[in-house]
Amino acid sequence: MVIGEVGQAHDGSLGTVHAFIDAIAAAGADAVKFQTHIAAAESCTDEPWRVKFSGLKPLLPTMR
Repeated sequence: MVIGEVGQAHDGSLGTVHAFIDAIAAAGADAVKFQTHIAAAESCTDEPWRVKFSGLKPLLPTMR
């Protein structure tokens, strides 16, 4: 059995889901596995291990 893995690449789009299913079926897979991720259901800002920071600094210098 071959299972095509899509993960979160569908980004919640039903049209993208159908396109993945069609492509994976055409490649000969027997099944397709999808995943969803809802961050708010998995963590919160009140977790004691979180380290708060005051802001983001640019990682790369600004190109001019």
